[in-house]
Amino acid sequence: MTDRFSNFADLAEHYAREIATPDYARAFMEQTELAKLSIEHEPSAVEMPDAMQAQAAIEMMLATVFDLFGVLVPFLQKVTLSKLLLLRDNT
Repeated sequence: MTDRFSNFADLAEHYAREIATPDYARAFMEQTELAKLSIEHEPSAVEMPDAMQAQAAIEMMLATVFDLFGVLVPFLQKVTLSKLLLLRDNT
């Protein structure tokens, strides 16, 4: 987006023009039984994943992210502390 606005009235006008276009409402109304896995793939008829499997996959993914932070945070604290000590000793 390259538009810039100096006041809220100009922003409101721009927004009103953007949502007044017919394509805006149509973009949210597409209903199809086809699924697209990514923007590169063509729509295809595929089954939805099992709800319990999908929930388990998300839980495992989030647990992995938190485990990663649990390891990284203490490591980064040690690295930062030792870097600060080195900087202090060199001054």
